[in-house]
Order: sequence, then structure tokens, then C-alpha cells
Amino acid sequence: MTMLVCSGLRFASDSLATPLKARYYSYNTLDATLVITKKHKKVTLIGLNRPEKKNAVNIQLLNELETALTKFENDASSYVGVLYGEGGNFCSGYDLEQLASEEQSKILLSSSLIKRYVKKPLVAALSGYGVGFGFELALWCDFRLMEDTALIGFYGRRFGIPVSKWSLRRLQCAVGITRSMDLLLTGRGIQALEAHKYGLLVDTTQCGTVLGQALSLANCIAKFPQASLLADRAQVHELTFNPHESELGSIHEEYVKNSELAYRILTKGKQIYSISSEWCWKEMTMSSTKLGANMGF
Repeated sequence: MTMLVCSGLRFASDSLATPLKARYYSYNTLDATLVITKKHKKVTLIGLNRPEKKNAVNIQLLNELETALTKFENDASSYVGVLYGEGGNFCSGYDLEQLASEEQSKILLSSSLIKRYVKKPLVAALSGYGVGFGFELALWCDFRLMEDTALIGFYGRRFGIPVSKWSLRRLQCAVGITRSMDLLLTGRGIQALEAHKYGLLVDTTQCGTVLGQALSLANCIAKFPQASLLADRAQVHELTFNPHESELGSIHEEYVKNSELAYRILTKGKQIYSISSEWCWKEMTMSSTKLGANMGF
């Protein structure tokens, strides 16, 4: 049984996997909603819902995913998001039928979703295929958990589909340039053990249990004070990925500025500095007066 260790606490996935699968996995191919969301305590589950197409991303799904993420960010009661795929697959990449259309392919490939900075942590629960743009979505998340039978990789290589520079930056930060070149230029797929060895994953899970594990990890993150957690996360994104988002540079500073403890320390420091400066000025003035008198001024 695969275990997750977080802050000294162990979470077993087996007890969660069955009810979660029955509760959240939907196989209704007639559902017009291509992105479904569920709340579980302080965690929002965001599911890609095109199981008949292995959750291939079309324009409608892309728009709905952006809307779902915006709602998640604006929900003050939700601290962490879990991105997963319905029907046993995470995401098989772009919809090839829409890529065949010049107009639709331009919309898909020019989407700003993948370079968007999401203000709250995201966990990717990888099952089945997580290839092409699906792999990019996984890299976009802060954490990745992967079932032992799942497969990830840049399968768009065989179709001539380019990879976003944002995804390449994230991949290089995670695995280094040599392994990045390997995955990018060969377009080969890798399974969970190799992905974990490369440093792409937090952990591997048994088949059918990844959503339970992801939810456990998300709940673990959600229990901490969020202001400092989000500030530190923003600092890591700024220093590591350099996404050139103006809001990032000030998030950590704003937290320190608004922190009650930091405020007290800074205020006390200013008082001490003010008193010291005043005392030093008086001493200097008195010394100068004495020196001037001695010199006959």
C-alpha cells in the first residue's frame, strides 16, 4: 500500500480510493460540461470531463478550465486545487480534429492558460495518459502524483505540435537540461518509476488510487496557515520560473509587511532606531559644543 508522508503524518490511499472513485469519477459522455468541480472540505477537485476522447483538450474545455480556475482562486474557503481526469485518463493532449483546422488550432496554441500564475497550490493526479498538452498541464501544477500504470511524455512531437516555452522552463527546472532534451526531442513516454527517478513526481501510487492520494496531500497543505504558505510559494515561483508577473514580486513583501509579528518587530526596530538616533545626535551636539568651547569658538 502506497503511503504519503507529510509533516510527520502518514496518509493511506486505499481507504480513500474506492469511495472517491465512486463519488467523483463520472463516465457520462453526454454531459455537456467538459470541466467539473467538486468541493471536499478546503480542497477543490477540478476534473477534465471528456472521457470518450481521453480528455483531449478542445476550445470549449480550455475555456471552461480557465473559468473553473478563476472561481477556485476567488473562493476564499478553498485553499488547494486537485486537477485530474475523468474516465481513467488525465489528458491525452490537444484535440487533433481541432488542430487540423487552421482557425481553431491558432486559438488552441495561442492560449495563455499554461503561462498563467495560479495563486493557490495545484496538485496533478495523473492516471492513464498524461501526454502532449496533458504533460504540460501536469508540469504546470505544483505537485504531481502518478499511478504506476500511467504514461507521460511529449507525444505531440510525432504530430509536429510545439511545446510552450513555459512548460520547457518548468521541465528544465525539474529534471535538468539533459533529461529535458531526452523527453523533448525523442517524444518518448515514461512511466511512474522513471518519472519519480527524474524528480517529476512527489510519489507514485497504485492503479485507481491517485485521486485519493492527491486529496490527502491537498488536505495536508490546506491545514497550514495560508498567508505565509502562499507568500513563500510565490517567492519560489518568482525565483525559479521567473514568469515576469508583476504581482509575484510584491506578494512576499506584502505578507511580511502585513504580518502582525513582523509589524511588531519592524515597529520596535524603528522605535529603537529613532531613540538611538536622537541620543546619538544629542551626544554629537554636546561633544561638538564642548570641542568648540575648548578651541575658543
